Order: sequence, then C-alpha cells, then structure tokens
Amino acid sequence: MEFSRFWGATNLNQLERVCSNEELGRYQFIANNSIGDELSCDIYLPNEWNIPQLNMLGCVSARYRNVDVEEV
Repeated sequence: MEFSRFWGATNLNQLERVCSNEELGRYQFIANNSIGDELSCDIYLPNEWNIPQLNMLGCVSARYRNVDVEEV
C-alpha cells in the first residue's frame, strides 16, 4: 500500500505487484510510465522477518528535444 501511495502520486503511475514468488517470501513491486521510466522494488525475507533484503533498481529512458530529432 505504501509503494502504491508514494509512486502513484508521481509520473510513474502504472503500478504492478508481482505475486508469483510471495509464498517464498519474495515481494516485487514495479512502477513505470509510458515513456520508459521504471522503478523496481524487490523485498526478500529469507526465513528472518526482521532482517529483510531490499533491492531498488531504477531505469530512466532517453530524453530528446524536438530540435535534436529534427536535425538528424
């Protein structure tokens, strides 16, 4: 809920929760937008609920100005 609340208020407003590995204690959340920006948050709880492993990965797509595209 916190992931959705925070990233849903930004331009990364397409949110996804990947539920395929939750029974193993692995949670994955992805926020992205239509121009290719993406943030992925992975949480892994390896038999110790109080020592989580957190991984966040961000990818920013290329940005071009109209004048750059027109000159090519």
